[in-house]
Amino acid sequence: MKNAIKILFILFLVNIQILAQNKLFKSLTVQEGLSDEDINCIIQDKKGFLWIGTESGLNRYDGYEFKIFKYDQNDKNSLPNNSIWSLYEDKKGNIWIGTKSGDLVRFSPIDEKFYTIEFANSKITDNSITSIIEDTKGDIWFGTYLNGLYRYRISNGQIKNWDYERDLPNTLSNNYVTSLLVDKYGGIWATTY
Repeated sequence: MKNAIKILFILFLVNIQILAQNKLFKSLTVQEGLSDEDINCIIQDKKGFLWIGTESGLNRYDGYEFKIFKYDQNDKNSLPNNSIWSLYEDKKGNIWIGTKSGDLVRFSPIDEKFYTIEFANSKITDNSITSIIEDTKGDIWFGTYLNGLYRYRISNGQIKNWDYERDLPNTLSNNYVTSLLVDKYGGIWATTY
């Protein structure tokens, strides 16, 4: 009986090793329709689409083919910039896009249009948006390359900025925010460079 158990255990281990060696990886490249090989971000939405942000546009992949979204100077509801640095899907299914040039954009899956959020008197222009999240109240938070952390209140269009201040101990540790997270208590966590 002990020998039978040992043999079954050995066969089990051999099967695990064989399965581990047969991992399948599939690459999606420009030959398959991807707009650029330089990929900055990726998410999967609630419908199962993969959204891939590249240096040359936004790609939506359905498992078979790509749909590519790019800036079109003749369409006010196109992407404002082709260099996509961050992506996030909110609770309503909107895709939020952060660009290298500092544009915060909402993509509506209902009408498949892009809506660039306009900020008056802000330092966001030419300031790459590196990460985006939604808090428990439905506000959008985004981190930037140069000017720290922002909160955008969708309800009234207000924007608030937090950035590093050398002489204040309770500020960001650096203005380059690399990622954001909302914890289970609703707290916002930010990593910096």
